[in-house]
Amino acid sequence: MSGLRQRLSLSFLLVAITAVSFTAGLILWAGSRLFSGYLSSTQSLRHQRLIWTLERTYATFGDWPGMRDAFEGVGGYLGMMAGTSFLVRDEAGRVVFATGRYAETFPPEPLENGDWPESASAPGRGMTGPGWGRRFGQMSGGMGMMGPYGLRWGEQGPVPPEEEWRRPLRVAGGEATYPLEAGGRRIGTITFALPRTAGVLNTFEERFRRLVGLTALAAALLAAAVGWGSGLWLARRLTQPIIALRDATRRFAAGELGARVALPAGETPEVPDEIAELGRSFDLMAERLERLEQVRRQLTADVAHELRTPVAAARNLVEAFRDGVLPPDEENLSALNRELERLGRIVGDLRDLSVAESGKLQLARDRLDLREILDAAGEGWRSHFAEAGIAFGVDLPGEPVPVVGDAAALERVFSNLLANALKYTGRGGRVEVVLGREGNRALVRVADTGVGIPAEEQPLVFERFFRGEAARRAGAEGTGVGLAIVREIVQAHGGEVVLASRPGEGTAVTVRIPLTT
Repeated sequence: MSGLRQRLSLSFLLVAITAVSFTAGLILWAGSRLFSGYLSSTQSLRHQRLIWTLERTYATFGDWPGMRDAFEGVGGYLGMMAGTSFLVRDEAGRVVFATGRYAETFPPEPLENGDWPESASAPGRGMTGPGWGRRFGQMSGGMGMMGPYGLRWGEQGPVPPEEEWRRPLRVAGGEATYPLEAGGRRIGTITFALPRTAGVLNTFEERFRRLVGLTALAAALLAAAVGWGSGLWLARRLTQPIIALRDATRRFAAGELGARVALPAGETPEVPDEIAELGRSFDLMAERLERLEQVRRQLTADVAHELRTPVAAARNLVEAFRDGVLPPDEENLSALNRELERLGRIVGDLRDLSVAESGKLQLARDRLDLREILDAAGEGWRSHFAEAGIAFGVDLPGEPVPVVGDAAALERVFSNLLANALKYTGRGGRVEVVLGREGNRALVRVADTGVGIPAEEQPLVFERFFRGEAARRAGAEGTGVGLAIVREIVQAHGGEVVLASRPGEGTAVTVRIPLTT
């Protein structure tokens, strides 16, 4: 059973790891897309801020030489505003200024007759100098900066209206180039290094990916631990009652007929309802088999007793005839015949039950009136009840009660019921037979005021070879097959037979058979 427990535990572990891995992968994929989108939108906003600032500053100065002189000292700030390296060219394609990696590759070029503006720094020195501080105001306590037209912006710059955003002229090779316009004309272009190529923003994205990956790994490990632990617990919970069932089955197979699983009724925290039902089914089967084994053993004793009595009586009579002790006259021969008939009835009952239970019972399919069958059965037993001092009555309706069946088999049913009523009803008692209708079925009720049947024996009375304690104490003859034969015949007619009894008050057997039209 440990194999089943291990397989269940591994299954829970696999499910947990698969679910967490799938979820982590989905989160990583979705988070990466969202983060990339966030970075892209943030970078686009930064680009538009710088473009907006350059265009309006150009409108103030009117030319690029003044612009370059003004921006010489704040290259680092502009790079921070852009969030990446950028390169500005005038309308003729000449480099005005550059930051980051572009500053090393594209040094500024002369703009007017090959000369540099007076305030500009020499080529190759980068963007340094006091121009920005003189022309656009001083830093204000680290809170922001005063720009053109008195606009105030923080480290990220002003926010341009979306309708004034510039569309890129081209995006290729890890770069995006936008037009610069002022006064309704193009004044140049600005080229930005995209983050993935420039290596500026992708660092944050990689950090984000690494953080999500580590979180997913930690969650997977935690889920694996929880899945393994809960799998072990649940596997133990599921397999313990199964192990109990296995052990009980082995003991039962080894001959211990009293072996039971004894699981609690209904679902409990320890035993799921389905397994509890399986255990109860096994216990019911084992109880039934144990009872049948007891019945079989008792049958052996009963049949031996029933056969021994007539056989012994017949043998004694034959020996008496042979030894001349008794004359073989009519009286003695009649006694011998009665013993042989008794023996024949026992053998016949056993044969009939075997035929009925095998489904080979041959029944006629005649249209019958149950009144006639009950009347004939009643007349045949009336004298026996009278001799025993038992009141006997048969209540039949005035109209016919038509059924389809075998008259001899049905008469045997009612004869067996009347024989049992006679056997277990004492002198002064009463036996009554009532025939009626119940919907589309005929109903026959045979009731007596006899000793009754204990509640624990009532489910067994229609089992073959069963004889109750009352029959044994009374020393009544029989093999316990009479009511079993009754049940088989009634069921063969499409009907049912039920019994109700109270000890000391009597027994009522009800037979229902479908009516015919």
